[in-house]
Amino acid sequence: YVARVLDVAGVDDELPFVALEFIEGRTLADILREHEQLGLPEIREMVHDVGRGLQDVHDAGILHRDIKPSNVIRTTSDESVRWKLVDFGIAKMISPGAASTGPLVIGTPAYMSPEQALGNRLDARSDVYSLSLVIYRALAGRPAFTGHDPAGIAAAAAAGGPPDPRPYADLPADVVRVLRIGLAARPEDRFASAAELTLAFEEACEGKLSDERRRRAADLLRRQPWSK
Repeated sequence: YVARVLDVAGVDDELPFVALEFIEGRTLADILREHEQLGLPEIREMVHDVGRGLQDVHDAGILHRDIKPSNVIRTTSDESVRWKLVDFGIAKMISPGAASTGPLVIGTPAYMSPEQALGNRLDARSDVYSLSLVIYRALAGRPAFTGHDPAGIAAAAAAGGPPDPRPYADLPADVVRVLRIGLAARPEDRFASAAELTLAFEEACEGKLSDERRRRAADLLRRQPWSK
C-alpha cells in the first residue's frame, strides 16, 4: 500500500535523491477531476489501503507530511484494484515517541493539519488529519478548506472546522461522525492513529460505529459544530 523506496542518496552525496517504485495508475486527484465525487464503496477501499499503508509508515518512524489526492494512486495488480501512498519528498524521520518540529511550514495548505500550517509540533495525528481531509474531498466533491494561506486555513479549522459535508453528499450518519473526529482541530480529539481511523471508517460504512466513537463525535459537535 506504499510505493517502495528503491534507492537513496543523502545530502552529503553529489546528488541527493529518493528513487521510488513506478506505479502504473491514476492519482485520486485525476479521478476526482473527472468524476468530482466517488461512491462510498470505492472510498472505503481507498481508506482501507491508504490507512494501512500510512500506519506502516508511522510504525517505521516516518511522518509523510503531504497526504493529498495527488499523492494517492489507484493501480491494478493481478486484476485487483489497490490504492498506494506515494511521494515522500517532504517526509521526516522521527524517533519512537518523539514529535516533529521546526520553523518551516511545508506541505499543501488545503491538506495540512492546523498544527502543521502553524509550524508547530507534529506527530502521526497530523497525517491522520490530512487523510481525513482527503476522505472529505472524495465524499463531498469539494475540499474542506480552500486558499493558499496556511495560517488562514489553520484559523478557519480552529474556529469552526469544515462545512457539514451532508449538503454535498448523501452520507450515513456514522460516516459523518468519523469525519468530525478525524477533522478535530485539536490533535488530542482526533483518532490516535491511521489504524484507528481505518477501523472506524469500516465500522461507519456498515452502520456499526462503536458507542464510544459516537459519543466522541457528539461531544465534538457540541463544542465545535460544523462551520457555515
